[in-house]
Amino acid sequence: MRFSLLFDSKPRLSVVAFFLGVLTFLAFFWQWHSFGLYEDDYAFIGAMMNRSWGEMLDTILRDTMEL
Repeated sequence: MRFSLLFDSKPRLSVVAFFLGVLTFLAFFWQWHSFGLYEDDYAFIGAMMNRSWGEMLDTILRDTMEL
């Protein structure tokens, strides 16, 4: 019994599987650039938006040191 369904003697099945994989990838990531921040996202990042780069780095380092 053969367990390899994608790479058997029928190369058409491999080609179809490849194109289905590419199509699935494109369909999943096609609109990634239009995703934005929503109101619930600001609850998590709102405090960091008003900080300078130095304050943000201090916060990140302090939070990682607590782990």
